Amino acid sequence: MPEPSRRLRLFLRCLAALLLGILVLAGAAMVYVQHNSVAITHALLEDFTERTGLDLHVRSIGLSWLPPAVQADDVRIRSKELDIAVRTARLRPRLTALLQGRLELEYVALQNPVLSGTLPLPTLDLRQLTSAPGGGGSDAGGLARLESLLPGTLQIEIDQGNFSFQARDASSLRAGNLSCVLHLRGLQDVRGKLQAGLIRNLAAGDETPVLDLENLLLEGRSRPLHFLSDTPRLRLRALLHLPPHLPRIRTNLDFTATAAGWQLDHDIQGDLMQDDEPIPFAVAGRLLQDRNAPQASVRRMLREVFLPDPQELAATGKERPATPPAPADPKVPAVDAAANDAPAAQVAPQPGLPAVGGTRPPVRLERIRLELGEDSATLDGNLILDKQRGPVLNGSLQAHRLSLTRWLGFARGLAPGLQMALDNITDSLLEFELDAEGLRVPYIVAHASGSRFTGSGGVARWAEPVVALDLTAPEVELGRAIPEAVGTLPLQVYFPHGPLTSLRASRSTPLPPPDPATDLHIGYDIRLNARTVHYGPVTISGAAVVIEPGTPDKAGNGTAVIRATGDFYEGRIKGRCAIGGPSDMPTFDIDLRLDKVHGSKLVKDFDLIPVRRGMLSAQAAINSRGSDLDVFLKSMRGTVTADGSKGLLPAGGKKSLPFDKLALRLDLQSARRDLRPTPARAGFEGRWTASLEGEGLSLTQKLDGLVWFGGKEFVAWQDLPGSLRLHLPPLEKDLLPQGMDLDADGVFSCAGPAGLKLKKATLSALGLQLKGDLEAANGRNGLTWGGTVDLAVRDLKHSLRQIRGSAPASLPASLNSLRLKSTASGTPDSLRLKDLRCSLGWQQVDGEAAVTWSGTPQLDLRLHAAEFDLDRLLAEMFPDQARSKGRSKAPGAPWDLRFMKSFDAQGSLNVDRVRFMRLRMQQMTTRFSLKGGHLSVPALEGNFYNSRLRASGDFRFDKGLSYTTKVRALNINLDAASNDRNDKRAVRGLASVESEMSAHLTGDGQMPAALSGTWGVAIINGSYQNRDKAGRPGGKPTRFQRLSASGNMQGGVARSSNIFYQDAEMRVRGGGRIDFNNEDLDCNLFVKTDRMQEFPVRVTGKLHDPKTSVSAGTAILYAVTSLTHGIFELLGGVMEGTWNLFR
Repeated sequence: MPEPSRRLRLFLRCLAALLLGILVLAGAAMVYVQHNSVAITHALLEDFTERTGLDLHVRSIGLSWLPPAVQADDVRIRSKELDIAVRTARLRPRLTALLQGRLELEYVALQNPVLSGTLPLPTLDLRQLTSAPGGGGSDAGGLARLESLLPGTLQIEIDQGNFSFQARDASSLRAGNLSCVLHLRGLQDVRGKLQAGLIRNLAAGDETPVLDLENLLLEGRSRPLHFLSDTPRLRLRALLHLPPHLPRIRTNLDFTATAAGWQLDHDIQGDLMQDDEPIPFAVAGRLLQDRNAPQASVRRMLREVFLPDPQELAATGKERPATPPAPADPKVPAVDAAANDAPAAQVAPQPGLPAVGGTRPPVRLERIRLELGEDSATLDGNLILDKQRGPVLNGSLQAHRLSLTRWLGFARGLAPGLQMALDNITDSLLEFELDAEGLRVPYIVAHASGSRFTGSGGVARWAEPVVALDLTAPEVELGRAIPEAVGTLPLQVYFPHGPLTSLRASRSTPLPPPDPATDLHIGYDIRLNARTVHYGPVTISGAAVVIEPGTPDKAGNGTAVIRATGDFYEGRIKGRCAIGGPSDMPTFDIDLRLDKVHGSKLVKDFDLIPVRRGMLSAQAAINSRGSDLDVFLKSMRGTVTADGSKGLLPAGGKKSLPFDKLALRLDLQSARRDLRPTPARAGFEGRWTASLEGEGLSLTQKLDGLVWFGGKEFVAWQDLPGSLRLHLPPLEKDLLPQGMDLDADGVFSCAGPAGLKLKKATLSALGLQLKGDLEAANGRNGLTWGGTVDLAVRDLKHSLRQIRGSAPASLPASLNSLRLKSTASGTPDSLRLKDLRCSLGWQQVDGEAAVTWSGTPQLDLRLHAAEFDLDRLLAEMFPDQARSKGRSKAPGAPWDLRFMKSFDAQGSLNVDRVRFMRLRMQQMTTRFSLKGGHLSVPALEGNFYNSRLRASGDFRFDKGLSYTTKVRALNINLDAASNDRNDKRAVRGLASVESEMSAHLTGDGQMPAALSGTWGVAIINGSYQNRDKAGRPGGKPTRFQRLSASGNMQGGVARSSNIFYQDAEMRVRGGGRIDFNNEDLDCNLFVKTDRMQEFPVRVTGKLHDPKTSVSAGTAILYAVTSLTHGIFELLGGVMEGTWNLFR
């Protein structure tokens, strides 16, 4: 077959010649172009300028044929609004398209491209672009039109590119250090890498960028037309700056998509700037859509992992099972019965979770980690695009730690303890559903201050947003939530920035004024319930708290209203607090009320209140201002009142004081705190008034100043002026018969229940006035008191009549005043006076005294007097008896001395100088004791005219007086004694006296008839003589060697059988009687002289004027009469004096 072979060889030769010709022509064209490149370039540029109107400049153009490519250097395109410059541009067309007569680029490389100019847009400010109408929309056909413009395959390389565009309002968008390597197959397949050093968006006239995007890296592979179903891998890394609030956001996104679904792993970290303080935040986790998998039950999964078994909680009695409603149940969990006093929280009906009815598979949010500052949470849920409801997000938010105080403005105005509690909300779980209508949270668990709260909440409508919460806890320890309430003041929570509800990047930026027309008003209805609230030692049951907005004030500042109710010891507690004013100086209006509280039940838990029984109530109306606690306390004003009725107050030991009414009022002027003691304490300053009434008793006390509560003393005040008014009813028939009115003024101090002081005190009652400094304390041994006292009584009779109902009628005017100064101390059952100085009229006494009235009163006296004039005392107290010299025989009223059995006494009395019977005694000392109406004086001693007088006595008091006394004194100097007595006759010598007398008296006028006993008198080496009217001895004294007599006393009649008298010339002996009742005598004597034999003499008649009969001469009769008259006057005087001493 040679013919075909020749034809084939001919065809190949022709084809080779054609190709060779083409190559020759191409080579010639290339040589031509290279030798004429400048001319060709100018021609092409002129043609481009004529066709487009753009000014195009190229320094040089180079062509390569294998592969075909064009390289242009220093390319610049200009127009009025755009300037493009490229250092080197390399373009490579697709060879197959060229052979077909079409120009398609398959490779574009730009080195150092620079684009700048003005775009025909009103603005490039991204903030305005995103908020403009339609700014967030997208053109569904845009990608398709872009796809039609792109060649089949294209590779784009850009190295070190920059662009800068400006809008009509001078806002701009700039990028620098832009590089990319992209491989495009239309929009069917895009892969490669895009990098940018900096992308910046500037607002008009502002050098602070709206947005900075640094170190942008976008790499991977995707099919944009099927982005959510075919993106094998796409990664985004960038550092974003959104001043002033977001100075740094580091973003890491990894996205993949297949036909089964897509997945986005994200890790976003940055800083939120608030008041010049960067607050770190983070959002990290995974979003995915699985078209084949069913929706995960996030709620069930988290409950099993996070929550304790509700049945187990119910079994332990801590809380009933908190089971949220089933998906088909649209109701909110029931509110605890303690909140019945307030309307139910307005929470929207809760649809079942998760939402159903979506036309697209849900987007799952898996373990989205949320962090802001020290707070953190984890979000799990589903995002569903529902045809009817729009986007719906439901799921569970597990908050590991949350601070409301740090982020929300209303919490900053609360008490420091409550701020601290809201600063640490832990282990919380919220099941929620969020859509375009509102937010529903049918199940909430949160832990704060050691309590576990469960409940529901939400926002019913976004159009009128009201945040609703309804939470209940089985037990709340108020001391942990609000430590100030139990006297422990914590340090105020401090944050270096303001709350996020007032977003401000820098403190130098003023907050915008409120604008009711544009500001979104967010309401709230927060209800907190507790079955039991422990407030220190007391308990509140069924507590409920409602927090809701109030009416804005005239300045437009919003008001929050907090209402609280609860059961308090069979009574009711209610409170209301309105918080308003500007955020930097909020105002508080507080009302609190306690009604019908049973004191007997309250005191079992709170024994510091001074009430054992009764019905109690209290009210407080207080207003203040300030976000700082010290400013808040200082600004407090208002009134606090407390009342009690039909109760008992402790009165020492097991005794109680009943009252009908008890009241306390405080007109509050300010308050403050003191953190130095442990625990801390709070002080309230103002006018305090306390009053008590019951069964005729009334007490009112007033104080002006600062009173502290808390600390170790519980209650204390220092040097406050005040007053006390006390009215006591009659206690007994003979004790305070008209009652008593006590007025006290002074400076009061208190160091808790253990100590009370009263300085510069003035007390007036019953005609008595007491001044001094007093102090009372209540220690381990009970109540004690003491101080210095100065007691003055102007009218002792008047005071005694008010105290005992009567006064001694014989009390003379000179003894009708009393002045007592002493250092006093005592207990409710005792009184002790030291350094006692007492003046009863003219009588001065000092020493010590003590009395104990627990059981039988005990009196202990240690007294001393410089002088004691018994004669003056008896003369002033019994003037009638003094005028009759004690010889009145008129019968008196019967005595009832049984009151002497009502108390016991003991002690001693020392007197430097005593005057009695016109005689004197020095350094008298005595001891005595009284018990059961029996007074014993075992010893009374003193110096008695160069002698030592010793006496003793025994007295028994009943319906009358029985006593026995003994007196003994030896060698008494009668000269001095006689001069002191100044009788009609002067007696000298040494005398000895001894007597023992007894008597039983039932009334006045029974002496000396009741007197019985023995007696004895002896005088040696004595004399006697008459005195003139001036009291001077006259005439010659009659001297004797001895005068003595002894005998007994019976019925007031003294008898003796051994009367003896002897002088230098005469001796007398005999016996007889002396009747002190009738003051007469009858004695038979025998007289013997040296010159005469012994002869009898009878002496009869009155004691002071005896008659003598003797059968002898006149001279003898005169002598004997004179002698016996003197003897018996002397003897009778001595015996009468003894009777006067003990009558």
